[in-house]
Amino acid sequence: MIDSERFKFRSIFTLMVNYEISTETGRMPVENE
Repeated sequence: MIDSERFKFRSIFTLMVNYEISTETGRMPVENE
């Protein structure tokens, strides 16, 4: 996978995770590598 594509994927994934955490306040954030 190209670095730019990987960075884009990680950015979108991070936004999705942050959205889930913000919508579910009672949920503990899970750290992913």
